[in-house]
Amino acid sequence: MGDEKVLKAAVLRYLEAKEKAEPDWKLFLGKESLTASQLRERLNKDKKLWKEIRQWADALAVDMFNEGSKKIESDSGTS
Repeated sequence: MGDEKVLKAAVLRYLEAKEKAEPDWKLFLGKESLTASQLRERLNKDKKLWKEIRQWADALAVDMFNEGSKKIESDSGTS
């Protein structure tokens, strides 16, 4: 559960920075669109939405790991 809190805090920090850097940024979920501020509020209340965002973050982490592994193999000539 500790990792969950760390990830959620990181996502909320990211959204806060995104709001400052790109005030017009929105996440589109079907017919609904959320600003970074609205998404931060919803993530603190909506467990189903958090679960979906968590799945996206997990998938992204795996993709980044795989790409990094490919680069390391490529750089070391063991591919």
